[in-house]
Amino acid sequence: MPQHNIPSPAAVKVISGYILPERHVVNTDQDNVSESEDEEERQPEFLDMKEMDSISSGGQMFNFSVPASKEVDFMARGSTYRIDGRFPLRDPWWSITCTVRKGQRKFFVKGHPSYSLRTDLGSDGQSIVSLFLTACSAVPEFVTMFMAWLPKDRQVEPANVMDALQDFEKSKPEHKAIADHLNSIVNRSGWSTCTTFNTLDIFE
Repeated sequence: MPQHNIPSPAAVKVISGYILPERHVVNTDQDNVSESEDEEERQPEFLDMKEMDSISSGGQMFNFSVPASKEVDFMARGSTYRIDGRFPLRDPWWSITCTVRKGQRKFFVKGHPSYSLRTDLGSDGQSIVSLFLTACSAVPEFVTMFMAWLPKDRQVEPANVMDALQDFEKSKPEHKAIADHLNSIVNRSGWSTCTTFNTLDIFE
């Protein structure tokens, strides 16, 4: 009977964390691997029914809603992983849970990642909120004014930014128009109130 290569349980695990910026430098054991060593063979990616329907209707295999596989640096519980997978959302405010298989030099995503907003951001919260508001297409000057108003010890993150905007609006009459604009773009994005969802929800 033919034998199938089935990954051992130790080679497959579920991790939760977030994607690091591309400029992040990662020190891994890969530097010690001989350049003559064969590259980890990319595993074939199987399309789900929705993707196959798109292709049969003349769509491209990798379109706007189905991103190409890409290597990213992934931080999970203080450890950095080099992961190859399809991540439609890579912003630093997303907490990502995925199943990965260990290869020779990196990990490969199995299935579809799930997303939720990160919480307990600590000192990184304000800088991430600034990026979040900018990504929501807020007026840059309004973002700057709001961030300048925030007390340095104020714990803020995308999940509770609307509470901070309410306090900002009440602090001065001239802040109302700015707060209204920022509240509007956050509401329109739908991100600040989203719960955990799977990548398949994005494709639908």
